[in-house]
Amino acid sequence: MQEQVNEHSTADAGGKESLVQHFSIEGLFGYRSLSLESDYAATILIARNGAGKTTMLGAMDAFLRGQFGRLSSLEFRRIECKLRNVPTMLVLEKTELDTYLKSASAASDVAQVAKTHELNPEDVLFFVLWEYSVLEKNTSALTRHPVFRKIYQNHAYTFERTVGLFNGLAAAVIPAWSPVAELRRVVTDALRDIEIVYLPTYRRIELSLPQVDERYEREPVSIYARLGLNRRGLHAGDIQFGLADISARLKQLHQEIIIESNQKYGEISANIVDDLISGEFEKQEPSIEHQPNRQELDIFFDRMKSGRRYYGYYGGAFKKPDIDRIYSGNVPRDSEKFLTYFLGKLNSVIQKTRDTERVVDSFIQNCNRYLSTDDASASRFGTPQSDDKELRLDRSTLEVSVWRKGSYSTEIPLDALSSGEKQMVSLFALLYLYPKEKLILIDEPELSLSIDWQQKILPDIVRATLCRQVIAITHSPFIFDNELDAYATSLRLEVEQKT
Repeated sequence: MQEQVNEHSTADAGGKESLVQHFSIEGLFGYRSLSLESDYAATILIARNGAGKTTMLGAMDAFLRGQFGRLSSLEFRRIECKLRNVPTMLVLEKTELDTYLKSASAASDVAQVAKTHELNPEDVLFFVLWEYSVLEKNTSALTRHPVFRKIYQNHAYTFERTVGLFNGLAAAVIPAWSPVAELRRVVTDALRDIEIVYLPTYRRIELSLPQVDERYEREPVSIYARLGLNRRGLHAGDIQFGLADISARLKQLHQEIIIESNQKYGEISANIVDDLISGEFEKQEPSIEHQPNRQELDIFFDRMKSGRRYYGYYGGAFKKPDIDRIYSGNVPRDSEKFLTYFLGKLNSVIQKTRDTERVVDSFIQNCNRYLSTDDASASRFGTPQSDDKELRLDRSTLEVSVWRKGSYSTEIPLDALSSGEKQMVSLFALLYLYPKEKLILIDEPELSLSIDWQQKILPDIVRATLCRQVIAITHSPFIFDNELDAYATSLRLEVEQKT
């Protein structure tokens, strides 16, 4: 019965309206055209080898991000895209793109800045044209970008001066108006609230690569550099997202909970004082049913304690209440009403932070559906194969660890996960731990996955609450050997005959 409910919900999710209704590339490599049409959130395209599926998906990612510079080295005549929330067809002509880039690259300012700071002029130009306007409101991401970081360091870490330099470059190289600039504005406005997750075939590289090059002043070295890939390249997707990012994101969520807990704790204290002064407290009839359970209260005060350190409150230690006494009933009768009233107020704060925990719980539950199951496809040919593992969450710290299940349960390092397991953990982290709706572009989702996992993965992606649309291009029939079979179709390919 449960399986039927899951299938029904998956079919409903897959049948929601698509965001990208049409995408096509005309004159690809000078002689072929590729296109897709989709009315539904589940878009599964079947393509043979050599059809250009990888190029198609990379071009779609570049177009939807407004990073048209990644298309500069691709031979094509015209790209068309129809988004559901934009009434007209969006068109990028290669001739207009070439004119736009030629005009921008003619600006001597870029060459001078690149020379001064020992940067590649093309990297500087690409950053100014396609990335700076997106990152400028995210200080953390901006200062991590290699182009911005290099100049930021050379300017003695003076943020305002570095931003001023790039604002000046943008004014110098970006035309006041052009078809390409206008197209980029329309695309970025239409997808402002959508996070694009592009998973090219390179995503199989989930290696825990060292984050620091020990030879050169301990500077971080990007995965792009280690793999010899270009950030400006067509397939510069989310390969840089890995297991280290998951830990960082969980730490960020934990800090958000601490901040909210401390802020709300202060508000509760102020409100209680008002209720005592106004006499409103005497009218209250607090109920023990509204107070948090023991575990939740214990976790809350643990976070409050760590929050003192986070805020820099070093003037005095935070004393945790005697929680055992609260739940033993050993409280003076005169204090019972106020304590019950206070805990009821506190419970409203705790339940708000639980919303964040539930997101993390969903991430862990989906991962464990893969980590803690037998490989039935392999078991058909011999002894059942099982190496059950599971992710476990420390609610106090929001830290996740991997454990081998069984009689001798032991913790194992994240690096011990297989390529397919790391792929699942990374994918579900992107789906659940980040708040925006997602448009997921995935090339060959079957990579590193057993047959059973291939059959499960797209339904699980489609069912995710924040999945707005998934566009997957595959060779494997097992990817749609499930309730999404109705949404599978061929990638359209037309080869032009030269006369």
